[in-house]
Amino acid sequence: MSRQINTTTLRLTSCGVLGEQQVGMRRAAACFLSATSRRLDGAAGLRRHAWLAAFPARLSTAPPRQRDSPATGGTSARSGHQQEHPVLICGGGIGGLALGVACHIAGVPAVVLERAPELRAEVGNGIGLWGPALMALRTLGLEDRLHEEGRFMQCAGYRDAVHGPAEWLVLPSSFEEEDASPSLRLRSCLCIRRGSLQTALRDALPVHMLRLDSTIERVDLSAPAGPTVVLESGEELVGSVVVGADGVWSRVRDAVTNDATAKPFSSGYDYWRAICKFPLHELPPSHRNAFEAWGNDSRFGMVPLAGDDVFWFAVLDHRSELRAPAADNADATKQFLVSQFGSQYHPFVRELMNATPAAVIDKTPIFDMPRLPSFVRRHQDTGHAAVLLGDAAHAMAPNLAQGACLAIEDALELGHQLHRALVKGSVGLPDALHQYNARRTARAHVVQTLVPMVHQVGRVSGRVRAARNAVFSASPVAVSTPVFDTTHRLALGWSYTSPDLGQGLYPRVLGHSAFSALEQRCPLLGRYHRGSHTRRATGGVWITAGTGWAQRLLGRLMGVPLGSVGPWAEVSVDVTPGEDGSEEWSRVFSGTRQVPFCTRQWIEGERMMEGFGPLVFGFDLPVVGSADDCGGGDGFGFDIVLRSFEARVLGTRLRVPIPKILWPSVRGTTRVGDASRPGWDLSVEVRAPTWCATLPGFNRDGDGDGHGDDQAPLLWRYDGQITNVTSPSSGKAAE
Repeated sequence: MSRQINTTTLRLTSCGVLGEQQVGMRRAAACFLSATSRRLDGAAGLRRHAWLAAFPARLSTAPPRQRDSPATGGTSARSGHQQEHPVLICGGGIGGLALGVACHIAGVPAVVLERAPELRAEVGNGIGLWGPALMALRTLGLEDRLHEEGRFMQCAGYRDAVHGPAEWLVLPSSFEEEDASPSLRLRSCLCIRRGSLQTALRDALPVHMLRLDSTIERVDLSAPAGPTVVLESGEELVGSVVVGADGVWSRVRDAVTNDATAKPFSSGYDYWRAICKFPLHELPPSHRNAFEAWGNDSRFGMVPLAGDDVFWFAVLDHRSELRAPAADNADATKQFLVSQFGSQYHPFVRELMNATPAAVIDKTPIFDMPRLPSFVRRHQDTGHAAVLLGDAAHAMAPNLAQGACLAIEDALELGHQLHRALVKGSVGLPDALHQYNARRTARAHVVQTLVPMVHQVGRVSGRVRAARNAVFSASPVAVSTPVFDTTHRLALGWSYTSPDLGQGLYPRVLGHSAFSALEQRCPLLGRYHRGSHTRRATGGVWITAGTGWAQRLLGRLMGVPLGSVGPWAEVSVDVTPGEDGSEEWSRVFSGTRQVPFCTRQWIEGERMMEGFGPLVFGFDLPVVGSADDCGGGDGFGFDIVLRSFEARVLGTRLRVPIPKILWPSVRGTTRVGDASRPGWDLSVEVRAPTWCATLPGFNRDGDGDGHGDDQAPLLWRYDGQITNVTSPSSGKAAE
């Protein structure tokens, strides 16, 4: 009987878009199952299954998902896999909430257990979100909101304690060259209040997925029914996997490991931080840059936030002769910090401290975690698993502002692996958790190695400090800046690519917010770019081709008909998602021998890559217009802009850049209409390099019409519209 109830509940909670009658049935079923569960438990008293705790009390406010999408949850159309219990996420901090939102998007049933009775927006001080974390938050659909509440800064420089705002020991390249990086997001940091980030994550999480006032008593991986979390109330929750996102003093970590060395240890210094009002805009531009200053056994940093808010931190080593006031004595604490830092640091530091109310200065003991060999713990008999993320796995000092960033990265990677195992069923859960562990331990261990180095370099005093300053000052900028940038690149993960949560390739490239707006205007576009199955788009295009024989030959090689059936051709484009989140594209034009023009598309960083034979193109997809545009201007959609061009070395994964003089010119557009036009317009133009006009076989008049002598030779251009999307196997409209 109990087993039958579990299965029935699973089917109910796995539904996609519900009508009003189904909502009523769901609520009625929830009441019936809850009452039945209490009767069945009998002497077990408070024991209840976690799926009841996670049962939706109301519909989510998130946009409805398509039935065949991998984000539908519960059952995979590809594998028929069924998830019996939800993922139990212990901890409602940044990492736990981020994982909850990721599971919601990926269709993985989950519940977040938080011991606090409420999540307060004013919790914490300022934090920095570097490029990889911002890209992950973009996948969760939160980046635009956070941009409005935070402030971007370029990578902070380092200076000596006595140096003024214009004096630097190490200066990152982003201060010197505005366009030093192809992506601002990967070279900058969004500075924001911790409470703003936590509130944004909480608001993105459906209400039924968050349980407050749920303190964990213990975790039991030996229970036959599944990994079990026992709350202090006596309630027992059974899940598919337990996730410890409960911070540096993790109860989950302590419950599943017997390793006495897997305990936090003091970093050897104290950390004070505060947010104050300070009119930086009234100061010269050189005073407004974020910085970290290094003094004797101390460090001080300043980061501008939104408006006139300024976040600062002060670090002091533990010394026997140093007696800091009690944390609850605010006035004495402020006087102590002013005396310690005001005497050896630039007067600007004293001004910041004096402008700060004593009550907002917060002292935080700093603890590190040893490098754990594994973030996954599995019971040797039952095989049930507990997984660690965030500070529970790799707590570290905030010297590189990586605590929240790594927790968010952990959450996205774990959500990706849970989607593969519990929704798609393409891998087993043990293999998925093994992949998570391999990827995240490697990343965290690098940062854990670099974090203490920053403090050790900054805290030195006496002759060592003088020698350090002399070395940095004597090093030319051409040497010190690249070394600095490379170190930050290694620590911050500038090659990061946000994992696939089953959204589809183009929603990931364009971002959740932008693609949702496009999808709302043109649902057909959403059906085409989402889903775990092959989709086919059909329509028609007008084709214009260059008239030179070399131009026509290149077009033939690319599969374009180029006038074999006149200027108009029907086009069919199949898209097949891959296991790794890539997509295989197969294009067929009428009038050809039905030989498809095939390419593979994937994401690297924020860039969409497309491979054709040994050639690899990199494209940016800037969004044009807005959802409010109704046919005016350039319309609403996105452009395709070529940004990189490489060639694979045969037999290897190595790619070498192709000189820019050999680059073709590639431009494309996609525009959506209004509700009266269900499809979307597309245009693609490919031209040879300008100098090819001097070669035999290339016409000088770029368009083949006797005009445009100053243009590069046109290879081909097609303009048209996609009018229908189907599933090739069935021929029916894709859902």
